[in-house]
Parts: sequence; structure tokens; C-alpha cells
Amino acid sequence: MNKIRKIYIPSITIAFTLVVIWSSAGNVIRGIPNNGYGMFVLQLFVYLIAAEIADMLISKVDFKTYISYFFIETGILYAIMLMFAYFGRWFPFQVKNLAGITLLFFSVCAYIHYYFYKIRKAEAEEINRLLAEKNLLDKRMD
Repeated sequence: MNKIRKIYIPSITIAFTLVVIWSSAGNVIRGIPNNGYGMFVLQLFVYLIAAEIADMLISKVDFKTYISYFFIETGILYAIMLMFAYFGRWFPFQVKNLAGITLLFFSVCAYIHYYFYKIRKAEAEEINRLLAEKNLLDKRMD
């Protein structure tokens, strides 16, 4: 399971993302009509880069609690996403569309945080196991 989370899921995600971006960029450059999908993918890619830069800057702030960090980060990323969606014309800004994209956005954010939480927890458990083994070995040596 550890190998799936650390190797397979990230490698599939990276490969899929790069192929879709490459294909979309090629279609936009060559003028192949695809009803704006290629441009959407490229805008989404730029949004994700902007979101990661914003996240790097937000993570430099010393928050008192993780939950305050989570809500501030999510709110800022949501605002950035809405700006990209509005100016990129990703969808008509109507209540039903906004509700759907909001649900998707918060679901993805929650899953990403949960994913990295599980990875960090598994790594901490592995470190604790190694330390316990080392302590046991040190006690035997005494």
C-alpha cells in the first residue's frame, strides 16, 4: 500500500497530466479545433502553478493551528480559482454552476490534504518503528 501511495499514484498522475498538457498545447498551437478544451487545460495548468506558488507563500506564515492554515489556504486558492474560471470563461457564472464547481473544488482540496496527511502519518510511523528498533538494539548492547 505504501508503494501505491508513494510511487504508483504520483507517477500515473504526473504522466497523465504531462500527456494531456502536451496534447492540449499541441492542439492549440496547430489550431486544431476542440471546442476550447485545449485552452481550458492550459489555463487549468497555469492555475495549478499559481495555486502552488500561493500555497508556498501561505506555508511561510506561522499559523497557530493546522485548521486555521487549512481554511485560509483553501479560501485563497478558491478565490484564485474563481478568478481563473471567470476570466477563462470555464463555465457560465450561475448559481447551479457555481455550486457544482464549489463542491468539486472543496472535495479535491479535502482529498489532497487527506492524501498528504496519510503519507506523513505513515512516514512518522515508519520513523517511530525504526527508532524503537534502534532503542531496543541499544538496550541489548548495554
